Amino acid sequence: MRSIQSHWYWVLLPLVLLMGLDRSFGQAPISVDQQASFLLRALSFDRNLKKRSPDGIHIAVIYQGDGENAHQVAEAFNRAGEAGIRGLAVKATAIPFQSVGKILSQVDAEGINIIYIHSSIERGLSSIQQVTRGKKVPSLSGSKTLVEMGASVGVYILNGAPKIAINLRASKIEGLAFGAGILGVSTVIK
Repeated sequence: MRSIQSHWYWVLLPLVLLMGLDRSFGQAPISVDQQASFLLRALSFDRNLKKRSPDGIHIAVIYQGDGENAHQVAEAFNRAGEAGIRGLAVKATAIPFQSVGKILSQVDAEGINIIYIHSSIERGLSSIQQVTRGKKVPSLSGSKTLVEMGASVGVYILNGAPKIAINLRASKIEGLAFGAGILGVSTVIK
């Protein structure tokens, strides 16, 4: 019996170790306050920020369904941005995703210039990208997976600490211009 248990131990150990390499296995989710703080800090490195947002930064937290904590994410952005970023005021609003047309009209009517893609919208990412890429509105996320799928900037936990992820292709399409300073300390997805 002991040799069978020992056999399974050596079969399962490599699998468990490989699972441990995944960025989310065993990691606590990043708090909404940390997400907002790190994402706003990353945005401050965008050389096009003042040109894109001369009247201030307006972040739409786009969610589907009940969006669990989408309103808390918006409130966290408002708290983290109280002092402003590079002299620009920060305002965030949670908005339910109903259609691409509705988001497009809200971007224009409400002056939305940043979109945070809530985890509840993962399956609708391509719809949101029609807006972010068509209107050159940068996309943010609290998930490295969404950045790998095409969001511009995200934050995630790596070895117990928050880390920024930047999708270079997506960020260029959406009009972000990051320099070596932020890229050197971020996970860059090409």
